[in-house]
Amino acid sequence: MEFDRGSFVLQSIFIVEASRAGNPPATGTGTLIITLEDENDNAPYVVPSVVRVCEDAKEVNVAVIGARDKDIHPNTDPFKIELGKQLGLEKTWRMSKINNTHSQIMLLHSLKRANYNLPLVLTDSGSPPLTNNTELKVQVCTCKKNRMDCNGVDSLRTNLLLLLSLLLFSMLLTNSLQDGAQAVSDVRIWPPVV
Repeated sequence: MEFDRGSFVLQSIFIVEASRAGNPPATGTGTLIITLEDENDNAPYVVPSVVRVCEDAKEVNVAVIGARDKDIHPNTDPFKIELGKQLGLEKTWRMSKINNTHSQIMLLHSLKRANYNLPLVLTDSGSPPLTNNTELKVQVCTCKKNRMDCNGVDSLRTNLLLLLSLLLFSMLLTNSLQDGAQAVSDVRIWPPVV
């Protein structure tokens, strides 16, 4: 019977019986040792999942991030934390290992105020190792007088998208009304109303 350390078992009753055929039958006592091993069934995840940085930051070190895993040793650390595979990513971001569980994210140039999704690849040391392709949300905020304002970071992008949607909708509506007006001018009611 196989159990994983994380398995939920309502009752764990094991009966072990040993006997020797013969006359008189032999009996004995002993110690039964049950070792539950951990199966590598949990991929690592990033902590924190959101980091904030000032848009005019002079400091290139954005944040220290870590990897966590619900498994136990040896299926956890050391973790490998890497930037995901995305064209041009290495021109903006750099990753530097701090220890077996944490890495430093560095920004190579300033970014405009917005939310960015930084693709990451986290791998544990289990056998076989598990990998998690995930994203770290980086909020680039306005900072003035030691205050960080991240409210409405997405509002410019959202408002622009909403404006474009309304413009497209009004153009479609205008075309529909013009086509409808043409169609209405060709409609004849029979019998004629006097």
